Formats: sequence, structure tokens, C-alpha cells
Amino acid sequence: MGTGAEVRRDAWGVPHVRADDELALAHAQGRVTAHDRTWQLRLLRAQVAGASAALLGPTGLPWDVLARRVRLADTARRAYAALADDDRAWVDAYAAGVREGLVAAGPTAEERELDRVLPPRGPGAADTDDPWPAWAPLGALHAYHVLFSTFPRVLWHAHVVRLVRDATPGSPLAGLDPVRLLALFDPSEGGPTAGSNAWAVHGSRTASGAPLLAGDPHRLLDLPGTYQQVRLACPGYDVLGLAFVGVPGVPHFGHAGGAAWGITNAMAHSAEVVHERLRRGPDGTWQAWGPGGWEPTARAVEHVTVRGGDAVEVEVVETVRGPLVVRGLDVTAPARLHDEPRDRSDHEPGRGTGDDEPGHEDAYALRLPARVDSDLGIATARRLLHARTAHDVHEAFTGWVDPVDRVVAADTEGTVLAFDAGRVADRPRAQRLVPLVAWDPGHAPRPWRRLAAPVVVTGVHVDANERPAEPTRDHGTAYAPDRADRLRSLLTDRTGLTPADMGALHGDTRLAEADRLVALVARVGGLDGPAAALRDRLLAWDRRMDAASTDAAAYAAVRGALARRLVAEPALAALGAPHGLGAVLDPWLGVRGRVALVVPALLDAPGTDLGIDGDALVRAALVEVADGPEPGPWGERHTVLPAHVLDDVPGAVPPRVPSLPLSGDQDTVRCTGSVPGVTDRAYRGSVARWVWDLADRDRSRWGVPFGASGDPAGPHLADQHAVWARARTVEVVIAWDTLTPDPQALGRTPSGEGPGAEASSGEGPAGTSPVAWAVGPRGAVVADEDSQVGHLTWTVLDPDADLPLLHQWVTARGTGFWGLAHLAPDELRDTYAFVDDLPHHHALIVHADGVPAGLVQVYDPALDPVGEVYDVRAGDVGMHVLVGARPPRGSVAGLLGAVVDLIGTRRGVRRVVAEPDAANAAILRHARALGFELGPEVDLPTKRARLVWRDSR
Repeated sequence: MGTGAEVRRDAWGVPHVRADDELALAHAQGRVTAHDRTWQLRLLRAQVAGASAALLGPTGLPWDVLARRVRLADTARRAYAALADDDRAWVDAYAAGVREGLVAAGPTAEERELDRVLPPRGPGAADTDDPWPAWAPLGALHAYHVLFSTFPRVLWHAHVVRLVRDATPGSPLAGLDPVRLLALFDPSEGGPTAGSNAWAVHGSRTASGAPLLAGDPHRLLDLPGTYQQVRLACPGYDVLGLAFVGVPGVPHFGHAGGAAWGITNAMAHSAEVVHERLRRGPDGTWQAWGPGGWEPTARAVEHVTVRGGDAVEVEVVETVRGPLVVRGLDVTAPARLHDEPRDRSDHEPGRGTGDDEPGHEDAYALRLPARVDSDLGIATARRLLHARTAHDVHEAFTGWVDPVDRVVAADTEGTVLAFDAGRVADRPRAQRLVPLVAWDPGHAPRPWRRLAAPVVVTGVHVDANERPAEPTRDHGTAYAPDRADRLRSLLTDRTGLTPADMGALHGDTRLAEADRLVALVARVGGLDGPAAALRDRLLAWDRRMDAASTDAAAYAAVRGALARRLVAEPALAALGAPHGLGAVLDPWLGVRGRVALVVPALLDAPGTDLGIDGDALVRAALVEVADGPEPGPWGERHTVLPAHVLDDVPGAVPPRVPSLPLSGDQDTVRCTGSVPGVTDRAYRGSVARWVWDLADRDRSRWGVPFGASGDPAGPHLADQHAVWARARTVEVVIAWDTLTPDPQALGRTPSGEGPGAEASSGEGPAGTSPVAWAVGPRGAVVADEDSQVGHLTWTVLDPDADLPLLHQWVTARGTGFWGLAHLAPDELRDTYAFVDDLPHHHALIVHADGVPAGLVQVYDPALDPVGEVYDVRAGDVGMHVLVGARPPRGSVAGLLGAVVDLIGTRRGVRRVVAEPDAANAAILRHARALGFELGPEVDLPTKRARLVWRDSR
């Protein structure tokens, strides 16, 4: 298996995989994933088995305990065994490719770093001897979603209800209404939440007459990223999309040519938590109390190997309702809400709070659709690859399981559909908020809900985790309040939409939460001096969380001060009591994080008896911020904070990416979530962006936060990061002959001396893009070095801020060969805004000793029209130079030489190529003087040019 397959790459290192048949393609996808994401897969393999502590030391233990208790690997094995033969063969092929790639790969940088700071690894768990067993793709899919469900929120609700119920007289929680208190912490009451965006535009609203789909999923910003850009082609289909690392196909976001799809989280309550009561039976096994009395349980004892420490014994117990994920709780009455009838059985002997026998304990079980049905929905991923119409997409998603998704789908015939997919128990809202009770007959398992039929979209449809207007689509308890409304307002009455227009939606930074908080600021009186000025400044602010905005930073500073003050309020501080549910759940049950999400709601909560004087807190926060240092631009404090597993390993140094300034905030469309009062850095955000054009797939766009590779030493770990930081995307490349072969991705050694061998040598598009060094946000410094004409600083051109300088230069005497003097300023800006969007062509301003001296454009000739008139070599970089001013300490010729010298020394560059106008005698003289070899004259779309090139020195 694996013969008849090849991998090619675009300039961003994205793998385009094609093969002679579907199984060979699945094998090749697995193999290239192991090549590009070796460390990620090895870590994922250990996490799926509950054996990450054998790799990471004590850091991995909390996850391993949860993974073992939740029966993650066992559920994957069951689901694998239940697959149909053709689906199992497909999964087998992918797993075999991953396995071969992992066996062939050497130690990764992360593994070497762990070896440096931790004791030698022991034998580990026998379950990890196989680097990637056939069931592992299903385990990976399960692992991505276990903590993505609502069960941590349900446990938070139970924690709050119990604290209120058990509060002693005089306690700040005594007498509170737990239902109203929980409502304050519901993001749909006025705060942000995790989620995603997706929107569909019918062809009647687009320039092409065909539908557009777009969106972006929001998750933790893990490094390497969660999603992997990939293209998969065989005689049966040709699909591009975003894959989960370790899972075959593209189950969430894909474009199959005839049909395309994307998803958001439906925020459904699909994972049910059950309050269990346990006792030891006469034979020493555990029994659980159910509606009919004491019931047997399944029990096993497993041992978790801990690197550098003793093995830890984990008792795994499963009742008929599900595996026990939290153990050893004190016996207590279940957390009930007043609008959920209380069953009298809470107080019967053996089940109450005062007359239990020694040895009883309480626990929480987790009932997951995947375990109930032995189905993880992976067959959906295969069926989507074969989809040709929007209705095919819907049919494929009928097999989806968990989590419940909202799906938008469209096809080239013009059909646009919106629908839900997945399995969720048919329960009333009151039974979704807190744990069910194992012995309550009214809480017995229920059948899955019948999902609504697809909605046919004839205009615009938006899904952004909002509370659905249709009761048949309301599957959860907590929804996002603002992003859907904002997207609809941006799309209302818009026509003639194109893929390029989607960038403005992806990057929208208006924060609706700010309206609620600023309204509270507006009602505060009695301020003077700096505090009054700050208040007026916030009232006049446009509510946009732009990186350059000092007003946005001032707002964030006030919000952070309020979050810190709220956490100290007695009633809220009391919610920070130890939860006893395990360290892995700390992020979901920490009171600081919960308060930070709903600051406006907590400040303005009449009738709750929390004892919070919101006006006084707002006044104090304004004074605090006004009397402190000026916050500066929002982007100075709002930078990316990616999570890497080595962050938690003492002494280890994880890979890093540039801390670029970010626009956006917690629940803006351009999501960059932080924890107000704790940090302004963004730990959560868009883990991918996608734009699917059903008129012309070549015009589709996509992007990820970091890059296509997980190799910290490789060129594609973070080469898309600057593009992502600006809320941009890169174009999809479709034409196979524009892609560079990469036989090494499939474990093959290039033969011969042809272009394929050279391209896979570690330079050029298969290794490092020759212009990757020039990527960055507008105004970013990409080079900073001394030269013979002074200190040169290279910054990314900003078509708006640099427009006056640019217009002056291109209209100056002697610049006629640039052919831009006839453009009006707006036209010139649009021209360079287009260049700014190209992933292979970058414009830079060169400053000599701080003085703007010239414009330099560098490009990848393989992706430029010039590549059609000469034989491009790996490592060629194209160059245009316009000298705008003589450098303070040198000549024009000296500046040209310094520019060429610096370009030639960039990583991956083997040869500098230029194509000046054949009639430009002056620049040709400069070229000869700088050591360029003069080549032939060629015809380009805009001129008769003379090719010149110089090998790097």
C-alpha cells in the first residue's frame, strides 16, 4: 500500500496529495501527516492511551487519569470494531501510513528537550508499543472532543448550586437563588464564550452568481495548530480542506469542487453528567445505586507510568450510565434546581446525607453518545470526500455523532443548506443544567433527539453559536450573544460579494460587550480630572478592539480592573472554594476565569442579593486606570499566547512564535480571547479561516495561526502566522504543475538531478519559501542589519500609512519604467493592497539610518508570470528595487548593492533574479556592476524585459 501516490507542496508547505485509488490516498495522507506533525502525533498517541506521563513526567498525569477513567481508548477500540468493512479499510490505510511515518522519523526537537530536562524514559505503557494502531484515528477524534463538550460546565453548575445550598447562615452565598446565579454566568446573558463563526451567501448575493461559504473555528491556540491544511485527490474525488491531525479526511471544513461545507459548534448538551452513589459489595467490587436498587459495575485497575516517578494506580469503574470520571466525593444530596422536581428518593436510607453506611462515596459518570453507540462518526469523514451536492453533504452528516454541529453546505448548482448534525439526548432544559441523578427514574437515559430538516438558504445564513430562533435547534443551555448579530449586520443588504470581501468579516473587531460595560460607565457620576477624562474617552470610543487603538487598551484596562475587583467580592470569592474534581478541570471551574467572561452581567445584576455595588466598582476602576500609566496601543499588550505542552514541564523550553500585535477580543468576530484581570494575551482564537468559492475553487482562501508544519526548525512552523495575525488568509493553489514535488514526504529518496530532486533538498517551496523572510504585518520589521551605506531597517509596506511616500516616489522624475505614475493615490493604494494579499509577493520599505530610502519588492518567480518565460530553480527569488532617496551615508549604487547583498543571504535563497525593462539602460548598468549575469530578453504581460540573475554569495 502507498504506491501510486505523490505529494506536492505550495509555497506555504501545504501538502497536496494524490494517489491512484482511495486507500492509497488515505495511506499517503497518513504518511505525510507523520512527516509534517511527528511530535504532535506521538504526543496524541500517548494521550489517547492515557500514557502521556510516561513521556512528559508528572505534567501528563491529570490527563492520563481522566483518559483512563473516561475509557477513551476503549471507546475508540469499540467504535473501530463496529465500522463497516469499507470504512475500516480506509481507516486502516491511514493508520498504516501514520505508523510507517512515525517509525521512519527520528527523535523530534520536543523529545530531545524532554530528554534534556527529565530522567530517562522507562518502558512506558505496553499500550503505546504500537506507534499508531488501527483504532488510533478514532481515539484522536475522540480526544479532540472529550473536553470540548459541555460536561465541565455542568460540573461548574453543580459546584455553584452545592455551595449555595450548603452555605451557612451569614455566608455571602446564603439565601441566594442558584438558578439566577447560574444565569449570570451564562454568556448569553451578556458575556463571551468559546465558539466559531460560519456564514453562507446564496449566489443571488455574490458577484459570480454562485454561493460563498466562509468562517473560522475558535479553539485554544495550540502550537502546533489543531488543523492541518491538506488536499486529497484520487480518481474518485479531489477535495481540499482542514483536517484534524491524526484523523483521515477533512470532516469539518472542505471543498470537493462540486460541493463545500463548514461547521460551527451547536453548543448542544450532548455529554450528560450523572450523580452516582457507590458502595463496596460483599465481594469487594463496587455497586451503584440505580432506580431499582444496587447494581453491579464494571471495574478494572490500570497503572499509569510516570517518567521519573512511581507508577500511579487508577481504578476504572463504569456504571450502566457511563464511566466514572470523578471519584471519591463525599456523600451528599445531588445538586437540584427548584424548577426540577425533587424525587423523594434523595432521602431514603442508603441514599441520603445523614444515614449512609461507611464506605459509601459519590461520583460523577459521563454518558457520551460515542460510548453508548460505539460510534465516533468517523465514517462521515469518508462520505464527505465523495459529496457532489449540498444534499450529499447533508446525507454524509447524518452519521455524525459528537459534538453536535451546525453545518452550512453549498454546491455549484446554487443550492445552499443549513442544518444540524450529531446525537443529543431529548431532555428538557432543566435537565441540561446540572448533573442527572442515577436513581431518579425521571433521569433515565433518553433517546436521541430527532434533528430538524435542512433549511434552504436563499439569502444569507449565519451560525455563530447563538441561541437559535427555532426551538427544534435549541439543544443546549449556554450560547454566544453577539457574533451572529454582528455578522448579519455586516452582510445585510450586501450584494456582489466576492471571496476578497470575506476578509473584512473575518477581521471585524467591534465588541458588543463594550456597549454593555460602557453603559455602566456612563451612569457613574462624581468623577473629575483624569478619571472624568477617561470616562468621556470611553463614551466616545468606537468600540473597536484594533491593535493600534489606545482607547481599546484603556477599555481593556478598566475591564481588567473590574474583573479583579469582582473576584474579591465576598459572594464571588466564595465560589472559589475548592471543587475537588481534579486538576484537569481547573480551567473550567476557576472563579477568575468565570468572572472574567461576564463582567457586565455581574456589575448589573439587580435582584440577586450578591451585595455588589456596581457603580462603586466602576468608579474605582476608572480612577485606578486613570491614575496609572497610559495603557498604550491595544496590540502592545494583546499578543498571541499559544499553548505548548512543554510549557508545563519544569525547565523545558518550548518552541516560540513571534508575539505579534493582535486586533480583536474575546467575542468579536475576529476572536482573540484573553482572561481579563489575569492576562490580556490571547490564548484562544481562530484556529483556521476558510473561504469556499463555489464558482471557482481557485479563488478560495484558507489559513491557520502558525503554519503547515510542526517542526520547530522548519520554515513552515509559523510562516502563516503574520498573515493570520492580520486576520488574513492565503489563496488556495489548485494547478498541480505550479506545485513542487516532495517525494521525501512519503519516505522516498529523490533520484536524478532534475528539478524534483533539487526542490526537495530543503530549499525552495518544498523546504523554505525564498520570500518567507519578508512576511509580516504591515509596518513590521523583517530585517535589521548594518551595511556599507548605514544601518538598514526593512519594514513591511503599509499601503495606507505609506501611501504619501509611495506616491511621491513613483511619480518622481526618473521612475517612468515603474509604470505607476499615472495612478491616482487611491488606485496606487489598491494596487499595493493587492500585493499585500499575495503570499508569494511582498513589498518592503528600506530605511537607511532611519530615513526612508527605497521600495523593494521580492517575489517567488515560480508563482509569478516571469516563471513562465525561464526555467525557475529552487531558491530563486525575484526582486524589484525603486530608490526613493539617497542614503545619508552612501550612494544610490551603494544602496542597490546593500539591498541585493541582504536578499542573497536570506535563508533558502540561492539566486537573485530581476527582470528590468529591456530599455532601462541605467539599471542594466547597475546590474552588471553588481555582478549580475545578463540573460535573454523576454516578453512579459506588461513589458519587454531583460532577465538578469546573480548567484547568492
